[in-house]
This record gives sequence, structure tokens and C-alpha cells, in this order.
Amino acid sequence: MIRHLMTFTALALLLGATELAAQQHQHQGGSGQSGMMGQDQEMMPGMAIRAFAPDQLLAKRDDLGLTDDQVKQLEQLQADAKRDHDQAMASHDKYRAELMQALQAEKPDVTVIQGYYAGAHDSMGQAHWAEMRAGLLAMGMLTDAQRAKVKETQPAGGMQHRHGQGAR
Repeated sequence: MIRHLMTFTALALLLGATELAAQQHQHQGGSGQSGMMGQDQEMMPGMAIRAFAPDQLLAKRDDLGLTDDQVKQLEQLQADAKRDHDQAMASHDKYRAELMQALQAEKPDVTVIQGYYAGAHDSMGQAHWAEMRAGLLAMGMLTDAQRAKVKETQPAGGMQHRHGQGAR
């Protein structure tokens, strides 16, 4: 009985953290690229790539001297990333709703709950990956000089230096 109560409590805490992250993501403009700004950037390794997100590069098109072809490619990449991100978030929301419903059962089935939790977690990861992938692909669309210009605007040492943790 106590073990079931501890499992239920742990899952409730995890769900609360997942909901808080999703709400924060939505509050930060969760659709498309802008969701990676703010605390998400500090929490996730490799988020220095955010500077190369298509929306960030398009906002600096004149400063970077983007060609018409680069602008067109970045706009398409941004649209594709938004679509993939939104699909992943819809899947996350579906799994999360199923998980919440399963937790309301008189005797919650741990295996079923684990499946819903894993699905929600994987979907959130896919949403983050859609954004990160777009940044990586966008980086590859730039010339060496354009990449250097974007990197010049980043804090020295990137995220690891700010936190004093080094590479993970």
C-alpha cells in the first residue's frame, strides 16, 4: 500500500513538472522556434544552437547579408520545424491526458501509466528535437563568415561557461 502511494506521489510530482514545463513552453511562445528561449536554453545542453534557429537568423537577415535563396530556405525550414514541433506537442498533450485519466483509476495500472508517461516524455523530446534540428540545419545553410558573425554575438564560452560546468 505504501509502495503504491509512493509511486502515485512520484508520478504526480513528475506530471506537475511536465505540466509546468509545457505551460512555460507555451508562455514563451511554444509554437515553432521561439519556445527554446529563456530557461529552456539554460536547462538543456547544446542550446547554444538557439542562435542559429531560422527565426533568429531571419531576424538578422540584413546584418548577416543573407541571400534571397538562404532566406527562402530558412523560411521553409522554419515552417517545417513548426509543423514537426506542433505535431509532437499534440502527441504529448494526448499522452498526458491519457496519463492523467489513468491516474484517476481506483487501482492505477503501473504498466499502462508507464506507457503513457513514456509516450508523453518521448513526444516532448521530439518537440525539442524539431527545434534543435532546425538550428543545426540552418547553421549548415550559412557561409563560414555568417556563422562566425552569429557566434560573435554569443556570450563567451556559451552555456557551459556561464554555469561553470564544462562539457557534459
